[in-house]
Amino acid sequence: NVIYLVKTFGNWEFEVSSKSMHWSKQIYRLFELEPAEKTPSYSEFLQLIHPEDREPVIKVFDKLQEQKDIENVIFRTNPEKGCLKYLRPTWHVVKDNKGLPVKFFGTLQDITERVETRKALKQSEEKFSKAFHSNVLGFAIYDEDFRIVDINEPYAAILENARDELLGKSSDEAGLISKINPEKREAISQEIEVMLNIDGQLSN
Repeated sequence: NVIYLVKTFGNWEFEVSSKSMHWSKQIYRLFELEPAEKTPSYSEFLQLIHPEDREPVIKVFDKLQEQKDIENVIFRTNPEKGCLKYLRPTWHVVKDNKGLPVKFFGTLQDITERVETRKALKQSEEKFSKAFHSNVLGFAIYDEDFRIVDINEPYAAILENARDELLGKSSDEAGLISKINPEKREAISQEIEVMLNIDGQLSN
């Protein structure tokens, strides 16, 4: 989505000798500043970053000047200066004829929505996992081949086996079929076979 990219991306430059910065209009907006305002100095820029995230950003600039390898960095904005955002920068170096860095430039992307979505998904998964494993009833999760992906302790107890040893096994291998009333065993096996055939037809 072009409009989304325009809203979430900005460009920046940093002059090594003067430590002066140049921003595109979108960078100002990412930090909730008016483009008409003067570009913040390097020290003022650091104040726009979350206090806990400033040191990693400073280290990146230091490593760029020292021409060392840098790691990917994601930093948060200072919540005292506006809404908390997660920003991901890219870094490039311009060198003089002696091979010394004279300018850094790159982009800055707002990835707040992506981070918050991942957080919400993780919280949802943790809630499900807690409910699944703390339930007094026996539950298991199967993949498309009816092999156990996860199983809680009450169900493992029914199958009279350790939970870790049941992972990856089919219902038959896990001993589930043997626990079923013999009169109903054949009917259930046929139902599972039908489900597998239907699933195969849908996949094709």
